[in-house]
Amino acid sequence: PPSAPAGATSTPAGPAGSLSGWLGGGTTFPDRALVLTAPAGGTLTTSSVHVSENGGLVANTTVTPLSHAATGDLATMLVIDQSQSMAGAPLAAAMRAARSFADARSAQQEVGLITFDSAPSVLLAPSSDRGSIATVMSANPWAGKGANVPAAVGVALQELGRAQVALGAIIVISDGGGSLTSGRGPTPASVQKAAAVAHVPIFTVGVQDSAGPASLTALRDASPGEFVSSSLDGLPAVLHRIAATLDRGYVVRYRSQQPAGRKVSVDVTAAGFSGSLALSYEAPAPPAQPRPAS
Repeated sequence: PPSAPAGATSTPAGPAGSLSGWLGGGTTFPDRALVLTAPAGGTLTTSSVHVSENGGLVANTTVTPLSHAATGDLATMLVIDQSQSMAGAPLAAAMRAARSFADARSAQQEVGLITFDSAPSVLLAPSSDRGSIATVMSANPWAGKGANVPAAVGVALQELGRAQVALGAIIVISDGGGSLTSGRGPTPASVQKAAAVAHVPIFTVGVQDSAGPASLTALRDASPGEFVSSSLDGLPAVLHRIAATLDRGYVVRYRSQQPAGRKVSVDVTAAGFSGSLALSYEAPAPPAQPRPAS
């Protein structure tokens, strides 16, 4: 299933000082997950967060900060350009930054790796196994031709869907020097739409040292999500800032008591924060019962 349930909708929290969030992925009804973000400086705990479904208070919720993610809470796909313009120092710096990012994560946060030229290659599906991660990231990939950013991001979205996590994120590292074409694959707009539906944030880091302004502009246009530029030396710090942004979130888990096949309205409040967060989803219909033998 996708990272967010089909038919899920959300109403943004309104005033400053209120919660924001959405329905998390990686669950099978009646198990539910929410991804919440508190305003800057705010903290959420199991005792402070209150969840209601169709007006009834939900019991036995758990609240886990993503900085100490549990299994199935968070996975990040690192998507690294291996086109000819990234050969040598840029690609080596990108891989060093990837290793630094992986080393700094908490034990159960998952990380995966895709490299791409004209086509993406999945080198590591999302994993929290330190040995597997270290082995895959120990070597620098070869340099190829082309740089199909939308196709690589599209494959990263697929990998996150298969990972069954509450929150997935994508970080792209590229200098924009390759041929940034979508070819027969997805367009930037279609990838952006798919990521929005799945509530997957995408961060594109443009490497300055080996690219001119025109290349970075082309990269920004070809890349969905948030864009930031960086020097080669600054890549680890940029990735750690992105990780810190993700770590500010929380995953709320609980078991719904609503009947199958019903539309469910979810209301979330937290002590110390104004307003409430309104979400909704369609509880899946019960499976069809086999006909009795005649």
